[in-house]
Order: sequence, then C-alpha cells, then structure tokens
Amino acid sequence: RTGDLPRTIRRYIQYLKRVDSIRKKVVAAMFYPAILIVFAGMAVSLLLLYVELVSVIAAYNMVSRFLIALDINPEDHPPA
Repeated sequence: RTGDLPRTIRRYIQYLKRVDSIRKKVVAAMFYPAILIVFAGMAVSLLLLYVELVSVIAAYNMVSRFLIALDINPEDHPPA
C-alpha cells in the first residue's frame, strides 16, 4: 500500500530483527564446526611434522651408517 509509511517502517524493523536473529543463530551454529576444523588441522599438521622429522632423522642415521661403513674420515680429505 502506498502512503502507509509508519506500517512500512514497522515491517522493515521486524524484518531487520528477524535477519539479525537468523544471523546470530548461523554464527552460533558455525562456531563448533570451525573449532573442530581448526583442531583437526593442527593435529594433522603435528602428525605430518612428526613423520617428516622421523624420516629426516632416519635418513641422517642411514647416511651416517653408510659413511661409517665406508670408514671415511673428513679429516683425511681436506677441501681443495
């Protein structure tokens, strides 16, 4: 209806309140999944870091054992 400004403003205010209420519910509903995703990401990152660290240490030990088996002493071969 045209010319009914007070009623239109009341309806608009109700609409804004409803939108605000829905927005708050959506944010509250997304909080728990967001926390789960963050902690799951941290757990996966820590596990990957641990596996990578273990593999680096294993590779270092393998190279060390190889050099010991060859009986190579760096002091016997000075850099050129």
